Amino acid sequence: MKNDKKTAELYISYYLMASHTNKEAADKMIYDTLMGWFNNDKDKVNCFITTQFNRIGKELSMGLHNDWIEELTPVIIKNIKECK
Repeated sequence: MKNDKKTAELYISYYLMASHTNKEAADKMIYDTLMGWFNNDKDKVNCFITTQFNRIGKELSMGLHNDWIEELTPVIIKNIKECK
């Protein structure tokens, strides 16, 4: 569950960045972040994206984890604004 929440935070960051700034930069941010999580193991990163990352994205789009969205989105938006 904790890892799901961490993945949800990353997915929301990706979604906001891709939809409000630049999808290519968002793709790179996700890939670079996941490479850090998995010690530069491309196979593990690709597996994670096709399983966990996409699953969390679907769950979020179906309205699940709304409490996470409410909790995480303001923090993410603040972080994005600080990076600009």
